[in-house]
Amino acid sequence: MLTPEMLLLLTLLAPMPAGQTLPTDPLQACATRAMRGDYGRLKPWQAAGYQQALATNATVQGTAWVTGYYPWEHDGHNTRSGRKPSQRSAAVQSRDFKQQVFRFCWTGAYGLRIVEDSGANGNTLHARHNGADAWLDYYWQTRHGRNPVTPYAVFGKSK
Repeated sequence: MLTPEMLLLLTLLAPMPAGQTLPTDPLQACATRAMRGDYGRLKPWQAAGYQQALATNATVQGTAWVTGYYPWEHDGHNTRSGRKPSQRSAAVQSRDFKQQVFRFCWTGAYGLRIVEDSGANGNTLHARHNGADAWLDYYWQTRHGRNPVTPYAVFGKSK
């Protein structure tokens, strides 16, 4: 299975068939490749997200500092949306949660997720200190020590 890092690398480096060009926006380029099958079979929620990105012409909105959260931080509890956290879960600051819940979240570093949780409002201040416009938190099963500043977009609805 491809990791998000491998997916991004393939997006940027894989050759295009003769005469075809990718969109210049990183999200649109990734969605084009995903829907074309360049990354193999997508899960239904991934296909729905990339289809919405293309249909609505969703584009990168800025840069996000992406942190991780883990099973031991959740202690068996559901996300704020009522779902069990999974590899498709992302969190936004708590004041934005009601407007963002169940929207798709894409980052250039880690790919597509769905906003299902929230975190501290103060994380945006930390993100700005790290040179980003916004903060996002991606759920991981194991410790993921890399917290990149990367292009991001939040768009559409998964429901």
